[in-house]
Amino acid sequence: MGILNRKLRFAAQPDGTPTDTESTTDKTGGTKADPTVEFTLEQYATILVVLDLEDNATPEDVVAAITKLAEDAAKTTQEQQDESAKIAASLSRSADSVRIDMNAWQDMQHAIERGVSVQQQSHRLEAEQVVDQAIRLGKASPGRREHWIKAYHQDKRDTISRLSRADEIPTIEMGYSKNSLEEPKPNGWVR
Repeated sequence: MGILNRKLRFAAQPDGTPTDTESTTDKTGGTKADPTVEFTLEQYATILVVLDLEDNATPEDVVAAITKLAEDAAKTTQEQQDESAKIAASLSRSADSVRIDMNAWQDMQHAIERGVSVQQQSHRLEAEQVVDQAIRLGKASPGRREHWIKAYHQDKRDTISRLSRADEIPTIEMGYSKNSLEEPKPNGWVR
């Protein structure tokens, strides 16, 4: 490969003998182009690098490497066609199945999560409204608010029924009962 200006000729004849003429005659009497291909040494070196062959590779080695690449490409294409046929067959077998884009699926999952969150929040607000109304009416104590909200989440009708049937809780204002925790403090003067 030391001579850079030299050209290599590859003959396209089956016996591998190069042709002496630049054109040949075909069966109809017309001339056709010479069936040989010429490469410069730089082009041949590039072919060797691309095909991952050594510098001393012969033209037969190049042809063998190109043939192997073509066979591998055909095999890969056939495998892809087989895989496509399998997918099509599996889809045709299941009338219920639907193919969906991954981005669309992720958008749907996000919307579902958001919807579930909103539904849980609205259910919580509904429970709080029912329990707070029961507390205002004196049917439940504020200390048991979370208990009643949890009960509302578990069984809505039963909780509403129990809160409706509950007796009114007596509330005593601070300082007006006999059981007051604070004793009146003398203020030091009498009127």
